[in-house]
Amino acid sequence: MTTTICLISNEVSVSVRAMADGMHRAGTECYTARVYGLAQNEEAKDASFEILYLNDAITAADIKSVEKFCRGNRKKFFLYGTEEQIMMAKGVATEGSVDGFFVRPMNAADIVGQIFDIVLGDDTPVREGPLTMNIDELMNDLAEGRSTASSFMPSKKHILAVDDSGPMLRTIKGWFEPEYKVSLVNSAVNAFTFLAANKPDLILLDYNMPACSGPQFIQMIRSEEALKDIPVFFLTEKGDRKSVQEVVNLKPQGYLLKSMMPSEIITRVREFLDGGPGRRAL
Repeated sequence: MTTTICLISNEVSVSVRAMADGMHRAGTECYTARVYGLAQNEEAKDASFEILYLNDAITAADIKSVEKFCRGNRKKFFLYGTEEQIMMAKGVATEGSVDGFFVRPMNAADIVGQIFDIVLGDDTPVREGPLTMNIDELMNDLAEGRSTASSFMPSKKHILAVDDSGPMLRTIKGWFEPEYKVSLVNSAVNAFTFLAANKPDLILLDYNMPACSGPQFIQMIRSEEALKDIPVFFLTEKGDRKSVQEVVNLKPQGYLLKSMMPSEIITRVREFLDGGPGRRAL
């Protein structure tokens, strides 16, 4: 049996497309669909599994609409979102209608692995620790003040470095590990794929990059509901007044020069992530 996934949201955003691309590269066919018009979407009808990609703009009507579609077409219905978004969706959905969920952040390959386990009838998780949970267990844990977050995300603060220079990426990793979790991508395109399944605490962003520059990248994530609140520090060689002025209106949380002393860069980032005096907008 061919396993296909339909990723549904209120809009087919950059994040949704990046997640779908990641699932495709992980070995399964993945379609995207909007909630509006879902009943007429033939690809959604053909898919084996439906995953509702939750964001803060998803409404109760959207959730009920996807639930109705899945029930009517006998489809497995999963949720992908933060714990709070899943709580909201559970409160709206009919009891027993949601087959499972994936807590953000979680990468596309792990989600596909869990789907394959379901198809093969194997309940063994892809990684150590639960990647999906019973909805009622989550609700009970949250109601009693027991967060399940530690099962799904690292306890360390998470930095995403975006730079087309491999040596610079390795330098950044050396500065901040092991105090922080550091993820590295070498282009804005790869950064979008990463952000489809991960929400770092801070992005360190180069200014000049091929295909999509740092300023273009921050404009794009500021337009995405699920990404707009991620803090961004530019880390760049460009210190001229024109370059700095170009990004002021984009409201990054910081603008650091690569020529600064490493200790100063590390201090500014540490103060921001730890809530100290460096936590200020540019």
